[in-house]
Amino acid sequence: MKRLTKRQMRIFAIGQLGWSMLSGIISAWFVTFYLPTDADLKGGAQQYIVPGLVIGGFLTILGLITALSRVFDAVTDPLIASMSDRSKNKCGRRIPFMQYAAIPLSRYCFSAPRSRKSATSILSGSPDSSCCSISL
Repeated sequence: MKRLTKRQMRIFAIGQLGWSMLSGIISAWFVTFYLPTDADLKGGAQQYIVPGLVIGGFLTILGLITALSRVFDAVTDPLIASMSDRSKNKCGRRIPFMQYAAIPLSRYCFSAPRSRKSATSILSGSPDSSCCSISL
């Protein structure tokens, strides 16, 4: 197998840079949104999670949410990859999976919860009048 040149390695690294930046932004936003500062609370922000709440003596709520999402990824990523590798679709192996995933995920991209009630409605999949959403 031919070794990659330094230039090729940099090109692959640039592709990963975008994903890493997105992951970092989401992680920072996640904590900021769910654990607002006192100034944010005085400004009207809602507090969805009790700060400092520990489950089982060692795990916080945000830690539990993050851990469960990683376990979910660890299970589903190989399953989807296996299905994609075996795909015989005329459009290619990956494109149909991306197309079908875009439809349900677009609901979450264009939905902005405005209250605790609307956030719950979005997660449960039921429409809510106090939620901005674009129907497809």
